[in-house]
Amino acid sequence: LDIKLFHPLAHYYLEELDKFLNNSQHIGNLGKHNFFNLFWPAFKCVITPKNILSGWEAVRL
Repeated sequence: LDIKLFHPLAHYYLEELDKFLNNSQHIGNLGKHNFFNLFWPAFKCVITPKNILSGWEAVRL
């Protein structure tokens, strides 16, 4: 599951974080309150039924 779900999730989350920092010119107030707004687009992109099934198939469970 790590390779099929969590690694891509971390990748897309970091992309969202990078966009946030670039849009704020690295002076934005980044805090816990920003987490969900940055995490949710990455989650929707990665955590899909197809990817979940693929992850379970990869670990053969």
